[in-house]
Amino acid sequence: MTINKLINVMNTPININFALLTLLLVVTVQATLPKEPLSVNISSPLPAEPPWKSGAVTVTLSHDGTLTVGGAGAMEDYHYAGNPNPLWKITPWRHISHLVTDVIIEEGITHIGAGAFSFCPNLISVTIHNSVATIGADAFVHCGKLKSITIPASVTSIGNGAFYSTGLISVTIPGNVNIIGKEVFKHCRDLTSVTIENGITVIGEGAFCGQGFIASNP
Repeated sequence: MTINKLINVMNTPININFALLTLLLVVTVQATLPKEPLSVNISSPLPAEPPWKSGAVTVTLSHDGTLTVGGAGAMEDYHYAGNPNPLWKITPWRHISHLVTDVIIEEGITHIGAGAFSFCPNLISVTIHNSVATIGADAFVHCGKLKSITIPASVTSIGNGAFYSTGLISVTIPGNVNIIGKEVFKHCRDLTSVTIENGITVIGEGAFCGQGFIASNP
């Protein structure tokens, strides 16, 4: 090919059918897309809704904010601020703890789980049936609006920090309680009256560490 012919070829305009080119691109892209919808694997499931299982018992939440523990047996122990056991899990109702205003422990429950009702900022009332024998560590820690509670005569042990930093004003500890754990009522700034009935054998270190309360032993 002579130089003149090569120049003429290079100067010849190229006609491109853009509509045809676009159609070919669309067909190619569609052919490469998967025929089935993509699935997403969520490794962390959303929190379960009530009722929840806790050991041998069941926990339910009503529309008015009442958390009720029913059944027969012991609640499970849960992770809490001072818990050294990494095998314990967080309460399944932790994500709605701000909605809880009342806790009812029904007849048949023998143990209130460690950390079970910790960090419920709007909890104002707790009812414990006299079937409960033990209150777990940090069970009600940092429930600042909890002003009063009746500990039934059936309780024999109160775990470490069970009522740490609550709003309790006064409390009576029945004589059947053998052990009051460490720091049970620590940082209860409004606690002004504590009545300890005869029969208690062990009071843990810092159980009543705070200010302004008056202890009496009838």
